[in-house]
This record gives sequence, structure tokens and C-alpha cells, in this order.
Amino acid sequence: MTSWTTLAQPPQPSADFALFLDFDGTLVDIAPSPDLVAVPPDLPALLRHLRQYLAEAVAIVSGRAVRDLEHFLPETDVTLVAEHGAVLRLAGAEAAAVASNWPAEWRRSLEHFARCWPGVEIEEKSFGVSIHFRGAPQAAQAVHDTAHALAKGSGGAFEVISAKMAFELRRTGINKGVAVRNLMQFPVFKHRIPVFIGDDVTDHDGFAAVAELGGIALDVGSAFDNKPERVRDWLRSFTALPSVI
Repeated sequence: MTSWTTLAQPPQPSADFALFLDFDGTLVDIAPSPDLVAVPPDLPALLRHLRQYLAEAVAIVSGRAVRDLEHFLPETDVTLVAEHGAVLRLAGAEAAAVASNWPAEWRRSLEHFARCWPGVEIEEKSFGVSIHFRGAPQAAQAVHDTAHALAKGSGGAFEVISAKMAFELRRTGINKGVAVRNLMQFPVFKHRIPVFIGDDVTDHDGFAAVAELGGIALDVGSAFDNKPERVRDWLRSFTALPSVI
């Protein structure tokens, strides 16, 4: 993997940037459960403004399902990269319905596992499943073992990635770095300086991708004191740029 270094503080905003923004822990605070995220009331408007100032070169790059991102960010119409890059909804387009693409027999196994470990939460996506144990930290090892057992049984079709208080099963070869490289080929993003902001291990692929492309990696922990509100404050500073559309 390409090496990367995150800045200790964010750079001055520039109209030449292309922004790739994680959601949980970056734009919004981590919640006890994925459904309990509190979205600041001004966040949708802020994202709309960023679209204007950066000529549409803004994308949310998240492990979330696209339906969740559309729910939490209504009327923003930014490009959405969901499930680490497995699903793409370009700005101005509607997300296509996607059937579940993971083994159906996992559902019964995971439902049984969650009953055995109260507080564990199963988050189903189109191309994978996340097993959250924020509500049951004592289940960490059991979640780890279960996720790896399911991945092993998939014959290499799925891999396990670690996240904050969760383990996720996702399609092998899909990650945020691949998503960023692909988006940088689109005219809206091409010839810009890619900037990736994230807070979790799953964002490291995105950091490596922008470093490879001559861009900027910003870890929320080191560049924004682990505070999404500071990320939003920096994004607001883009409103001082002249509008380009």
C-alpha cells in the first residue's frame, strides 16, 4: 500500500480541492448505535454550499448504506460513495435499488449471535454486514471470531475489516481508496487536488489514494483534535471562496 502522512492541521481552503469526506466520526459524532446519529441542522446546507464553491467536486465516502446517507443528508445532492465504494450515486442521479449480495444463510446465524449477546447490533448492507459491539464491549472477541468464521466460509469472496467498535464483512477488493481513484477520473474531480478526511481504520485506504495522487490526507484525530465540529468549521471556511458555478 502507498504510504501516507496526515497533516497536523488542515490547510487553507482552495477552490482547486476535491473533497472526499467520511461521514460517521468525521462530519457527525459517533453514536451508540448507527441509527442514533445526530446530524447538525446546518450540515445539509453546508454540503450544498460546498458543492457550489467547488463546482460539484465533493463526495461523501462512507461505509454506510446509500439509503442511510440519503436519509441523514436529505436535499444535499452530493455524490455518495456507500459501503466503502461498492455503491456509487453521482450528484444529480438517483440510487438504483440493489439486492443483497451476501450469503442469505448469514442472516439466521447473525440474528442468533445477536440474541446471545444483548447489545450487539447487526447492520445489513447491500454488499456486506457490520457487527457493532459498542453496546456490548465484552463481545469484542466473539464478534471478531464470528466475522472471521463467516469470511473464511465465503471462500475469499468476503474479507473482515476492523472499524470503531465493529467488525465488517465486505466484498474483497472494495475499499475507499479504489473509490477515490475511480472518482478522480470523472471530469468533475479530475485535475483537482484530492483531499480525504476520515477518522477510522477504514479511511486509511482513502488516505493512501490521495497521497498517491499528490493530494492531502487529513485524519480527524490529528488534524481536528478528534472533533467533527472542527471539521465542519473548516468546511465552513470554504464559503469565503468565490463561487465558481
